[in-house]
Amino acid sequence: MCGNVESSSILLNVNNYTVNLTASVDTAVEGGIDGEFTATLNAVNTTGSAIVIPVVMSGTATDGTDYTSIVNITIPNGSDTGTVAVDAATDGLIEGDETAIASLGTLPSGVVAGTSTSDTVTISDATEYTVNLTASVDTAVEGGTDGEFTATLNAVNTTGSAIVIPVVMSGTATDGTDYTSIVNITIPNGSDTGTVAVDAATDGLIEGDETAIARWRVYSDFKCGEHYRQCYCDPCSDEWYGY
Repeated sequence: MCGNVESSSILLNVNNYTVNLTASVDTAVEGGIDGEFTATLNAVNTTGSAIVIPVVMSGTATDGTDYTSIVNITIPNGSDTGTVAVDAATDGLIEGDETAIASLGTLPSGVVAGTSTSDTVTISDATEYTVNLTASVDTAVEGGTDGEFTATLNAVNTTGSAIVIPVVMSGTATDGTDYTSIVNITIPNGSDTGTVAVDAATDGLIEGDETAIARWRVYSDFKCGEHYRQCYCDPCSDEWYGY
């Protein structure tokens, strides 16, 4: 008589790694501080080799031009994290903030996406605009020739939109009465200058010469000539004063 034949089975428990992608340093400066993306596993990599996490880049900044090209993030064996720098290039353009967005690509076998699959690093310009104010036409005649103030940047406006420079008027002439009220000077995108007319009103009075003095309001994103943030220009002499 034959004995009983017994069979047995082994249940294999296959666990995938879960990976999350975050911007561990979410700001980069051209030619300065690097941004950083981090890929984090839910457990230490014990595969015996590095795990390579593919990423896909998008955003308003151009991969390989505005920053060193990013293709993947490597997580070494024995670690649960890997990082990649967002090394922003100094291009000499003043473009305003741009974004570098990293998203998980097609993941290798044994790795699945977690809840955080993309994140953003914001790239800031290394260069500031310097703006100067001059009386480009320093005489106005009531009912006749207009005077003119000009705001000039040190580089072409490449922000994609107009730059509005606020001004405050003073002098012996009254803003809005002796001449059309002046509030700001607009520098269009693609230009390095903007102008505003001093349109003197004919009031029928004999008052002698009057002055219209334009000065900057506080405008923290710009340097004003050689003076930072606050200065004004006397339209008769074009001399700068800081305060």
